[in-house]
Amino acid sequence: MTPEELRALIAGGESLTAEFKSDQGPLSDADLIEIVVCLANSQGGTLLVGVEDDGRVTGLHPGHRTPSRRTGGFHRRPHRPAAGSRG
Repeated sequence: MTPEELRALIAGGESLTAEFKSDQGPLSDADLIEIVVCLANSQGGTLLVGVEDDGRVTGLHPGHRTPSRRTGGFHRRPHRPAAGSRG
């Protein structure tokens, strides 16, 4: 995703396939997993952690800025659905 595409996604707001989550709390691993599973069980989509519901980019909580072994770095690998898949 290019910076321009990211800005357009944020400007479009949340939808069935775009989810913004604040990480100021920070989000727990369980919350992140639940969100990813919900997206996977629907139409698929894009999760932007560190973006508020109103589209303000507030960034990641310091504890989430470095990939951990637990997450496998899933937040760093973009999902590219296979042709004909639901997302």
